[in-house]
Order: sequence, then C-alpha cells, then structure tokens
Amino acid sequence: MHYTNRTKVKSPCRVTFNHPSKGRNDAGWSAGPGTSSRTLGVRYTVGGYALVLDPYRAKHHIAPNWGWVPASCLVDPVARKFPRAKHVRDLVNKPDPEKYARRLADQHATRGNNAITKVNINPPAKSKKGSVRVKSSGTLRNSPSKFAIGGVKDGWTFQITRKKCRRGDGKPYGPKQWVYGYSPNAGRWGFVQATHLAGCTA
Repeated sequence: MHYTNRTKVKSPCRVTFNHPSKGRNDAGWSAGPGTSSRTLGVRYTVGGYALVLDPYRAKHHIAPNWGWVPASCLVDPVARKFPRAKHVRDLVNKPDPEKYARRLADQHATRGNNAITKVNINPPAKSKKGSVRVKSSGTLRNSPSKFAIGGVKDGWTFQITRKKCRRGDGKPYGPKQWVYGYSPNAGRWGFVQATHLAGCTA
C-alpha cells in the first residue's frame, strides 16, 4: 500500500514533533533544500499543517520519523488516495493528477485496505496517576500501531494512568507493547511504545 503522498519541500522549514501550539516546548528538525529531509510524505492534514513521514529519518532509523510541517512548505501539501497497484506513480516535483490520486479532506487518510477514514488526533483524557521519563525519542499514536499523531523526546515526562508503569495484570510491558498516557510537551494523550519509557519494561 502507498500510504503517503511524497512531495518536495520547496523552502527551508522546521518539522516539529507535534502539531504546533502557542507556548509549547516542542522539538523538531530542519527540512527543505540543503538538508537531508528534502522530500516528505503527507499522511494527513489538520488546520494548515501536514503530518508527514520523513523518508531519510525512517531509512536511517532516526526517531521519530513522523512530524508536523506547515502545509505551505510543500509542493503538494495534501494527503491523497493512490490506486492499489504494485508500482504507484507518485510525483515529487509537482502535484499528482486528481484523476489518478484524489486529494483527501482535512484530517482524513487511507487505512490498510485503502479505505478512507477520519483520523482522531485527540484520544480521550483519563485520570493521571503517575509519570515516567522518556528515555528515547519515539512516536505518539492514537491507538497501538495505528495513526501517528505526534512524538515524544528523550528527557520529557510522560504521565500515565497507573501509579507504576505496569500492564493491567501487574506485569512489566514488553518493549513493543504500548503505554497510554499524556505528554505535556505534546499537549496530547496517546500511545507510546514501552521501550521508549523508563521503568516500564522491568
């Protein structure tokens, strides 16, 4: 499946871990001409910003490889539904033809079966009972292994729904299991893999 609309970054821009908000202490990286991140893949858009996959960071295993960038920085600043084909034609230097890959509405993306769905970027709040330190940067998702909605950085705090970072049965999480909580820096609830959180796997 071709999930993202790859497009060139037309001017120097900053990709942030999370959807921009006034006063937020966020992290990010540079994209555009003269950087390693000259092309990005649009997954979906929200209010003038695009949630993008950075192919360079993904290839070199630099986390997170998802982030938010102003849509105005991109040559083709929309999410698109591409046909299900072995070889998909995805133009980078100009917008893709609408008849081949139609643009999607704000906050919409394709799922694994190529059906269009609305992306929930605001998972529900729960009672905060404890907190852990983020020990390595990672992706914040709206559900385990589902849509990326932001990121967390090493050194940040992640507030959790239990006093101690344990599963419902009281056992430590496996490294690839997902922990639900709130990131003050992201200003959002979501799931982070346990391997990124101190004290959750042991």
